Amino acid sequence: MVVISRQNISSITVRNTAIFFMLSLSCLCAIPSSAQQVPYFSQWYYNKVYYNTAFAPLEGRSEILATYRSMWSSIEGAPHTAAIIGRMPLFSSQGAGSAMIGYDRAGGFSTLVSRIGYAYSLQIGKSSISIGLTGGITRLGVDDKWNSSMPDDPYIPTDRTSSTAPQLGVGIAMWSKRYYIGLSSIHTLEFSHNLTDALSLKQKNHIFFMGGYSWDIGRDISLCPSGLLGSDMTTLSLTANLSTIIKRRLIAGLSYGNERSFGINVGYIWKELQVNYCYQTGISGLASSTGGSHEVLLIYRPSPKERKKTSAPPPSAVIRDVRFL
Repeated sequence: MVVISRQNISSITVRNTAIFFMLSLSCLCAIPSSAQQVPYFSQWYYNKVYYNTAFAPLEGRSEILATYRSMWSSIEGAPHTAAIIGRMPLFSSQGAGSAMIGYDRAGGFSTLVSRIGYAYSLQIGKSSISIGLTGGITRLGVDDKWNSSMPDDPYIPTDRTSSTAPQLGVGIAMWSKRYYIGLSSIHTLEFSHNLTDALSLKQKNHIFFMGGYSWDIGRDISLCPSGLLGSDMTTLSLTANLSTIIKRRLIAGLSYGNERSFGINVGYIWKELQVNYCYQTGISGLASSTGGSHEVLLIYRPSPKERKKTSAPPPSAVIRDVRFL
């Protein structure tokens, strides 16, 4: 007879979860890549669902997020990106749906993305593991305002044109009250945008791995390091952030990227609203001519509806924990 204890079950569960994550990583990295890039946001740590729909069930609550980013403000035609994202529990307490609409413009190119997703989570000890799938459409547009010394070049559009193609993404995530990690793929299937007879741009599969931790260093101060690793199988981007949350209200942090960029972020939480701002600039000689990048983020988290109580518990039975948002 074999006796299995609670401790053995916990060890097996943790081991199987680790194996599951490694297999998922292997499968995602094995997807071939092919040239449409996914926009990056500076404050991605508040915008996890944009990169990984598996985070939709996080905290089991609803959320609406709006963000706008303007890069290289002193350069004409520089990229600017905006997105509105929502998530809410759906079908069960462990599942959640998400929806997103985003717009990105850089030079003569513009991209409009809309997608919906669903994720389902399972409780494993004190942690939760979630798998998500997202799908939608991407509209890529090209202006006709091109200055070229070769007007007959077939690769340069002479008229305003656009192309629409489907989009598919998958993700896996794991979190607890203290940490989160996630692995995802955007443009998993690399559909093409045929803009002209000679010009065709292919969606590029992007892999994202993110993680973060919340560490209480005092009664009212939390330290939150986080990191985002992104790759299109050709280039690699790494961004790290260290933010401090004071009395669950005031937020301040620093970030650094491997593209020699440095950022400062500040924020404030008031009841159901959170407002954040981030300024990012390079530390190379070119930084003085770009004007830096600005990003504004607004989050609305409606309070969960409280059930009506038939009788109030005695004061000694009420337990409150305000360490976590």
